[in-house]
Amino acid sequence: MHAARPHALALSGLMLLAACSAGSPEETAEPTEPTAEASAEETPDEAAEQSGGGGAACLEGTWDMDVDAIKEAILAAPAAGGVEATVDVTGESGITFDGQTMTTLYRGYVVTMTIDLEGQAVIVTVTSDGTVVGGYTATDTELVVADVDASGLVTTTTTTLDGEAVEIPGVGDADLYDLDLGGTSTYTCTATDLTLVPQVEGAEAFEQRLVRR
Repeated sequence: MHAARPHALALSGLMLLAACSAGSPEETAEPTEPTAEASAEETPDEAAEQSGGGGAACLEGTWDMDVDAIKEAILAAPAAGGVEATVDVTGESGITFDGQTMTTLYRGYVVTMTIDLEGQAVIVTVTSDGTVVGGYTATDTELVVADVDASGLVTTTTTTLDGEAVEIPGVGDADLYDLDLGGTSTYTCTATDLTLVPQVEGAEAFEQRLVRR
């Protein structure tokens, strides 16, 4: 089915985004010098203020993936090539930064894409459970993740074409999971929002938006 090959390549691009769409659990930043008026428990807004409203200290804490942003990123990907698709995301996904270690958690995390492929229904499902742990360093604008241990993560990818299982080249390959396997992202951080932009050579830039837990 040669006419379908461009769509298969588009699906691989969509899966790249789906696989990298996981969010993040974190912890609130450590207080600097509490004043007499400071409350016993620091709020996210106070944590961000004490970290200067951004930068490496702002990363610390737990962040949950913005599900609507996941769907927008997948459907807006240039790799989609005009394929008509719907996206559903269920389960939990988050990232925790503790100042040295970045832990990405997936709990029953499922991204399901239903695509109209020349009148045929293609359903691509990525299921992830477990954790990925890596060390990180950060400047005020750049996050670098290294020494990643993904042994605690189980990810499965299934694809069906009109109800029958099929294989799409490249989908499910380990090298599609660049965010989990380490690398560099630019970022912006506020009291409530974190935006990550993975820097992957040869790939279109896309944003991951997260919200502070």
